[in-house]
Amino acid sequence: RRRLARPIIDMSYSAHFIDFKGSSIASRMKKVVVNKLSPKFREAASVQTVPVPTPADADLLVRNR
Repeated sequence: RRRLARPIIDMSYSAHFIDFKGSSIASRMKKVVVNKLSPKFREAASVQTVPVPTPADADLLVRNR
């Protein structure tokens, strides 16, 4: 079996992406939590304001406007 060549990725341009705390991403976010099963969404779920998690090495944090 032939091995596929691994591409070399230049990450030198992305230093500003790595600076998570210095970015324009808010420190808190809203998340929807399902509390119980119900056909009525408002009864089943609640909205909570929580700190934005720091992404791990294999995670990607996406800001949605």
